[in-house]
Amino acid sequence: MINHVLLTPEEVADLLRVTPGDVLGLLEQGALGGLPIAGSWKVRADSVEDFLREGLQRENLRVLEKAIQDPAHWPKALREFPDLVTTIEQGQHPPDSMGAFLKDVLRHNQRPEEGAQKMGTITLYHASGADDFEIAGPALDASEAKRVLFNARRLLTARGLTEAVKLLESAPFSMFPGTNHFGDDDFHVLLAEVALAEYEDFRLAREAKRQAARDLAQTIMEAGGPYIRFVAIRLHIVDPETWEVFICHASEDKEDVARPLYGHLTEGGIPCWIDEVEIGWGESIVAKIQEGLSRARYVLVVLSAQLLKKSWAQKELRTALTLEIESNRNIVLPLIVGDPQSVLASAPFLREKRYLVWGGDLIRVERELRALARKQASQAG
Repeated sequence: MINHVLLTPEEVADLLRVTPGDVLGLLEQGALGGLPIAGSWKVRADSVEDFLREGLQRENLRVLEKAIQDPAHWPKALREFPDLVTTIEQGQHPPDSMGAFLKDVLRHNQRPEEGAQKMGTITLYHASGADDFEIAGPALDASEAKRVLFNARRLLTARGLTEAVKLLESAPFSMFPGTNHFGDDDFHVLLAEVALAEYEDFRLAREAKRQAARDLAQTIMEAGGPYIRFVAIRLHIVDPETWEVFICHASEDKEDVARPLYGHLTEGGIPCWIDEVEIGWGESIVAKIQEGLSRARYVLVVLSAQLLKKSWAQKELRTALTLEIESNRNIVLPLIVGDPQSVLASAPFLREKRYLVWGGDLIRVERELRALARKQASQAG
């Protein structure tokens, strides 16, 4: 059985740098031929065009538009059109066609919760019994889970199982009681919800991580934890984050660093403040900067030789560092452009901070931000 992982219009839009509405239009036109719509499926352009002409009419597409945002809702949404379902299920569709793909979706997703698992969750480890699961209750108490995972990590480290340790540290895992369509309820699921970029990494490296996941599940039980039948990664389609990042930068670094950062982070659901977007014609520059700094959780400083020559940058940094001291939490995040030793020689007040060196890796910056936010949230809780 193929474990399909759908690309939603938002994800395709992100890849193509267009809007979700444009993606739906492209699908209607049959212009996405060869795109990996789900797992190993690649739908040909002529197949998309033929299928839309034969069964999925424009009015149905409009009704499906909202449901299509979440892959787990596809089976339910399709079943709202009995005639369409009959066409899909009884039709003889060519291999690698849109009709064949939807027929497979319906065949393997008789129950909504199964659909959510197969189409939105990557199972890295599956022990004995039924191969489906559903979360049946709240996560294991945070303090108990922390104790179990800490002891499991110590065991894994002592045994030299470094890949399992890396897996444990790569995502915010929690332990949930599980059930399945047989009514089994004697197991737990080690589950993490991650953003799209991290999810794609797990999807591509799934086979390589299976043994590490097995080692992790077995060691958790040895460490006094519950019976782990599944280790899984679920795609977290997030609402925009409730925190904001203020991007402090010199104009010389705007094109190559600040704008790409702003674009990538905002597209990923992390609101950012950048001067050229937030300061309108005729508005007070000082007032808008103070407003942005006051509501930001983090001040991402694009630290370069050019920035350190700007007097206003020094003021922004001093304000951010003052907020950091008053709030007793990490706010100022240095991202060094150029040689770290040379840059920090002119900014000794930032030497005690861990910094990142800019190499164009936008995903790394996003991951570091999310990891820091998760850590601070857990400490606050």
